[in-house]
This record gives sequence, C-alpha cells and structure tokens, in this order.
Amino acid sequence: MSLAVCSLVAITTIGLEYEQDWILLAFVFFATITGYNFTKYAMLAKLHHRSLTMSLRWIQVFSLGCFVAMCYFGVQLSLKELVVLAPFLLLTLAYATPIISGSKTLRTLPGAKIIVIALCWTGTTVLLPVVYYDSILFDTSVMILGVQRLFFVIAITIPFEIRDLSYDTSALKTLPQVVGVPMAKSIGVFLILFSSALLLVQKHPSIPEIVSTAVLAILATLFVLRSSTKQSTYYCSFWVESLPILWLLDVVLCHRLF
Repeated sequence: MSLAVCSLVAITTIGLEYEQDWILLAFVFFATITGYNFTKYAMLAKLHHRSLTMSLRWIQVFSLGCFVAMCYFGVQLSLKELVVLAPFLLLTLAYATPIISGSKTLRTLPGAKIIVIALCWTGTTVLLPVVYYDSILFDTSVMILGVQRLFFVIAITIPFEIRDLSYDTSALKTLPQVVGVPMAKSIGVFLILFSSALLLVQKHPSIPEIVSTAVLAILATLFVLRSSTKQSTYYCSFWVESLPILWLLDVVLCHRLF
C-alpha cells in the first residue's frame, strides 16, 4: 500500500513537471505504513494488549520504527506542508479511535469508510505534493486533479467493499450494501471513466498522457468488474492495491516510447 501511495505522489509530480524529491516520497512511504498499521491494529492492541501474539508484537515494533522514520523526514517538511496534512491526520485518528471520550469512530459511521480513505489518499497524493513544490493550491488544474484522484480512489476501493460484504455489519451502509454489487460495479466504472476524462480535459494532453490514461482506465475497469464476494486472497490485497504502481509504470513507459 505504501508503494501504491508513493506511486500516486510520483504521478502527481510528473504531471506537475517537477523533479522527484526523495524526502517527500520517504515521508509519504513511512507515514502510510504508520497510518495503516495504526488504523488496522490500534483497537486490537488496546483490547488484547496483555495477550498479543508474537507477530503482533513484531508489527508494533516495526510500526514504531516506521513512525520514527516518518518523524525524521517529517521535520524536514515546512510548516505549511504540515498544516495541509493536519486534517488528514485527524481523519486517520478519528477513523481508528474515538477522538472524544464516548464518541464513535468514523469507521462505524454509515458510508464513511470509503470517503475517509479517498479524502486521505487525495490529500496525501495531490495537495501535499502541490504545496511541497510551491504550486498554487486553488489553481483550476490542481482542483480538477484533486477531484479526479478522489473519484479514482473511490472507484478502486469498491472491490474491497465487495470483498468485505459478507463480513461488514449492515450498519456500515457500504456502497455494495446500499445499492447492491452490480450497481456498485457500475458506479465504479462510471467514476473510472469520469476521472480518466478529467485527466485529459485539465490541459492539452500529449500522446503519452492519452495512451497511459486509456491503459489505466481499461485496467481499473477490469479490476472493478471482476471483483466479487468470493475473490482470491490476493485479488484486492495485491492486485487492486498494485494498480497505482502499474499506473506509474504505465506513465513512465509511455513517456519513453512516445
């Protein structure tokens, strides 16, 4: 997942025509691991802190190391970059644990899961790079890019919600629960096509951009349409999560070939 998020940062950077900065990529890499492990294991560790298995203890140690690395690269960011990140940090905290005593987490709110994930990914992979490279945050092209990324992330999150349909409680009101699996897939395909179109209308696209966007749309559509409640173990956890990495390879290859 960290490589996927870093790939989206790199794609944003390429689109903005800036040189890749390894400090930014390293921060995003370790921050993603820290945030993901926190949201996945925080409540489990809290409830069973006296009986944690050895594997979970090693995950805690690994997460601590990633947190330290995140802090190391984080102090090299400017104040404005940290301010941009602050709302998404709060969203991550509120998703995993109640911020106010006695309140619920965002994870338990109906329909919130997919929106929180999309907002955090968009903030990290679009807004942060834009501010990092001193671009104008509210420029029209940047806003279109942000909307595109938001819709794209929502679309590729749908296979995960379809996978979890048998395990999620009805109170979560995930998209497949509300509209059904076929309609959820249709919405995902629409968002993919719409977000791909946004990539091409925000500026005069070059041939590499047209080809790479078309390849991305085809791959993402296939991933969404082939998702099911009885998918293989690694369908989402590896193949769907690797889509941003494939997108980055697609972009780099197309720029070299055309």
